[in-house]
Amino acid sequence: MTRRAIWGGLVLMALAIAVMLTAVPAAATVDEGCLCIVKFNDLDRDGYWDRSCGEPEITGWPVRWIGPVSDYGCTRVCISVPVGCYEVRESSREGWEPTTPTRVLVNVCAGQTTVVKFGNAREEVKCCPRTMGYWKTHPEAITPAMYDVLKTLPAFSGVDTFGEVYRIFYYANAADMRCMLRAQLLAMTLNVLSGRVSECCCVKVYCIPCGPTLFGGSIVPIGDVLDCIEDNFPWSCWTRYEQEKVKNLLDWANNGWIFTCPVDGIG
Repeated sequence: MTRRAIWGGLVLMALAIAVMLTAVPAAATVDEGCLCIVKFNDLDRDGYWDRSCGEPEITGWPVRWIGPVSDYGCTRVCISVPVGCYEVRESSREGWEPTTPTRVLVNVCAGQTTVVKFGNAREEVKCCPRTMGYWKTHPEAITPAMYDVLKTLPAFSGVDTFGEVYRIFYYANAADMRCMLRAQLLAMTLNVLSGRVSECCCVKVYCIPCGPTLFGGSIVPIGDVLDCIEDNFPWSCWTRYEQEKVKNLLDWANNGWIFTCPVDGIG
């Protein structure tokens, strides 16, 4: 056998060994699979990610997985993990509502990719108030659940019937500014309790005394405004001029004139 033939045989053997080695997965990856976790903005709130309709991916949202290995990260996550059953969780975030389950059980199989999709949508913000005149003439719009909350508030302690609500509106007049203020406060409170106005809806506040502070020229959530007014009831520390300012603010808000953009709850 010639030297050339010997070298040729050795080369063929080396090539065959190389092919055999590349055909067998590395031992470290035989028992692993890929786990991917993504999040999307579910614009139509149907629980499905429809990218063809423009539903964007949300990145940077904290998630956690618990199983043969446990860890946490931020979407989008794609990692190699040991095969097995995993519980994948998403965290909550102010201003957003989940449209899919927030905890999902999945099985990761060897050599396969398992994808978990979490959907979220922005909380629905409503700013569709009704005036005192509406609440005065629509007893059917005030539910028992609304009365349950209303009667616990300092300004409306014990108010649990429409007759009492009607009297507050009926006796509201400019001769007693506190009565006018209470009536406008009642209308806005009913707007919030009924879901017509979200507490995160903002109003332009020109002048509201609130204890040691004064909201002036600020954009403030209506929920904070109501808290301020309730906390200062019966408003004896406010001058008539200040009471009138607050009453006017609520009057304008009940007519839907001064609402601006909602507070952004994205962290």
